[in-house]
Amino acid sequence: MPEIRCVECGRRIFIYTFATPYEGELSCPECKTKMRVYVTTGKGSRVERVLPSLDELYQIVEQRSISAERTTQRLVLLDEIIIQSLNEAAICLGYGAYTACEIMSLRALERLLRNVYNVEANLGQLIDMARQDQRLRNLVGTLDYFRQVRNKVAHPDKISSKLDAESTFLMTKRLILEIIQVIS
Repeated sequence: MPEIRCVECGRRIFIYTFATPYEGELSCPECKTKMRVYVTTGKGSRVERVLPSLDELYQIVEQRSISAERTTQRLVLLDEIIIQSLNEAAICLGYGAYTACEIMSLRALERLLRNVYNVEANLGQLIDMARQDQRLRNLVGTLDYFRQVRNKVAHPDKISSKLDAESTFLMTKRLILEIIQVIS
């Protein structure tokens, strides 16, 4: 029976399979870290941390058949910098760099709002602009939440928890989707 070690806490985990090669996902019973396991014949195995998904955002980018004008606007709003920032936030969350995850999530939101308003401003100023935007009236409470997160994370004596990072990352993805759908 093959055994692996958790990539987070190092706990020994036995894989209950007799057929090799084997590929599957599991969570560590100790720290709940999600991992993908690859076991080959003999003693070879590989374990990778499963990182959060960005499928929702890629679906927007792939919607190219709606209309040429509308798709162009969506692609301009959701540019490569936003996707890369969210990818880095996902990696940071997966590896336990929770403050970095929040910072990269906020960076993605700031870039999107800069694209929407076509200005070079900081996140606080952009949130003020979004609060005044009639199209985003329903998102005022969420935008205020992100202002508070930005103020906490910007201080050097603040260390984010796993829950903070997960909440900010997931809410950022949802907010970006909503802004793009409302603006487009």
